[in-house]
Amino acid sequence: MTLAPESIRLLRPPGLDGVELVQIHRSTQRWSGYVKSWDLCFVAEGAARWRYRGRAMLTEAGQLRLKEPGERFVTERVESPSTLQIVQLSPARVASWLELLPASRRHFGALQVSLSLERQRQLRSAMAQLAGEEAGLSRDAALHSLLDGLLAPHLEETPRPRPADSQRLTKTARPSLFKPRQAIGLRSTACPWLSDP
Repeated sequence: MTLAPESIRLLRPPGLDGVELVQIHRSTQRWSGYVKSWDLCFVAEGAARWRYRGRAMLTEAGQLRLKEPGERFVTERVESPSTLQIVQLSPARVASWLELLPASRRHFGALQVSLSLERQRQLRSAMAQLAGEEAGLSRDAALHSLLDGLLAPHLEETPRPRPADSQRLTKTARPSLFKPRQAIGLRSTACPWLSDP
């Protein structure tokens, strides 16, 4: 039996600025880099060990990985070839949607989520509608279905530093730490259009 080779497909749904769909089939790549977008990565099949926010995790079929812009991730090991369906949302696209939510809910509390079979079906359907492969909701309605159904439940309040910690840092800081800021050149090692798995 011959297995289908690894493939990658990038789609930009017409009329939806700041939205990209990435479909990766049977990948054994150890992807890593910096996330430039809000990413919802559904693992349709396979399994991989990855590190994000200092935590090592195993993601298996039926799970959704959630990542935020400006953060680094590393795939440490591919347990079995992975088929991934990824929605990448620009910060501007998400910012306009976040205006509808309470101001304090701005980061992911969960980094990966197991989805029920019904939620998996809804996710696949919404992604197919975004890609124009399935009739149903308009692309904009399909996107809001993903945002409201999959992203919103996992946003939490941004933790605030405790006053005691900020006072302690101020009291123990050395004067040399308060020099004027200097520009630092940063270089991203991420693939410019693909930030997952």
